[in-house]
Amino acid sequence: MLPFLLLFSMLGSAQENVIWSAEAKKVSENTFDIVVTGLIEKEWHIYSQYTPDGGSLPAAFTWQNQEGNYNLVGGTKENKTYTAFSEVFGVEEVFFKGKAIFTQRIEVTNPNTKQVDVELFYQICKDVCYNKFQQFNISLTAEAAQVAEKTIDTRSEALTQALKLDLKDTHLLMTEETLTSDQQGNLWKLFGLGFLGGLLALLTPCVFPMIPLTVSFFTKKSQTRGGGIYNAFWYGLFIVLIYVVLSLPFH
Repeated sequence: MLPFLLLFSMLGSAQENVIWSAEAKKVSENTFDIVVTGLIEKEWHIYSQYTPDGGSLPAAFTWQNQEGNYNLVGGTKENKTYTAFSEVFGVEEVFFKGKAIFTQRIEVTNPNTKQVDVELFYQICKDVCYNKFQQFNISLTAEAAQVAEKTIDTRSEALTQALKLDLKDTHLLMTEETLTSDQQGNLWKLFGLGFLGGLLALLTPCVFPMIPLTVSFFTKKSQTRGGGIYNAFWYGLFIVLIYVVLSLPFH
């Protein structure tokens, strides 16, 4: 139960790490600038549309009611971005910090068009990454734009599962070089608590009575003290090996 609670708390925290807004700015009678703005929480970042292939997933817009209603004029412009070399992917990634602003100019061809519907896919990352969909229903009149978070449908989930990333330098993942001092300390703390829990398990009614029985078995079976120690050593070693081998598929 605890792992599931931790997972849901992480997913819940990711929902508030960026606040989106959208508006249509009128340029001329039939021309508008669609401006989508995301305010990103400190230490989190979103990847640009133009981050290189082979790295993290870029932002991508899907203009849902474009056909017969409006045309896109040029590409989608972005505000200031940052670059950093990813040792995991081996590419120079491009991303936003603090604020992400996307501006797309459109030319309305259908005078009855009152709204632009667009979906944004993006990846927001800190220590972990989340794939997110955001739906915008942007009014071309004075009405406020509607922003809604969209859940991943079956088709999108299948596409995500089929995504294949060519990771480079995978030896850098979760090593002492990539872990912070706090993370390394937490790992040692977790190991210590697990070891302490194992010692406490010896005091349970099912285990504790077996200790003198096991000791007396080796001492009485062996004629010498050295023979008892020898047999006990191999007994303990094979118990460790059995549990290690059984746990290998889960590592």
